[in-house]
Amino acid sequence: MSQAALPHAPTPSAARASCRSTSDTDAARGGLETDLYDWSKEVPEWINDVPPPEVRRSPASPARKRAVRPVPAGPPRLTRRGRIVLFCLLGTAAAAGCALFAVAFLALSASNADASTDTLLHLPERSRTVVVNEGDTLWEIAERLRPAEDPRKTVDEIVEINGLTEPVLTPGQELVLPSP
Repeated sequence: MSQAALPHAPTPSAARASCRSTSDTDAARGGLETDLYDWSKEVPEWINDVPPPEVRRSPASPARKRAVRPVPAGPPRLTRRGRIVLFCLLGTAAAAGCALFAVAFLALSASNADASTDTLLHLPERSRTVVVNEGDTLWEIAERLRPAEDPRKTVDEIVEINGLTEPVLTPGQELVLPSP
């Protein structure tokens, strides 16, 4: 690195002097020639070819081996990220447990009530039917279907749903019943 980092360029004052006539320059400056932009004076490193001082490097000292004392292990300390991960895992486990509990509850309540899962999930029911036995009448079937209501209304619904033209029933006939 004995050479300068930047090559020597002509100074701006020399370039300006070549562009202007000396009479214009002398008249503008009052007859005095000054080096207003003489970069070699402002930045002396450009002129000096003195290399920068070298930095002495000290020899690397061997690393000392220190005796390490065993530190008694305390309770584990969680960082913020560790606490977030732990909280998310516990939340996921709790949600999965609640879902399993809900499924088990629905399954047990359906089997105990002797009902299908369709009624538990409030799906539309299939139409209920009854097979007519010897001696059954529409009035008796209507009373069994809705004991608290007027049987006349229920009989009319049964006739309308099944498209009966006569109120006479035959044994073995299957009737579709209205919803209770």
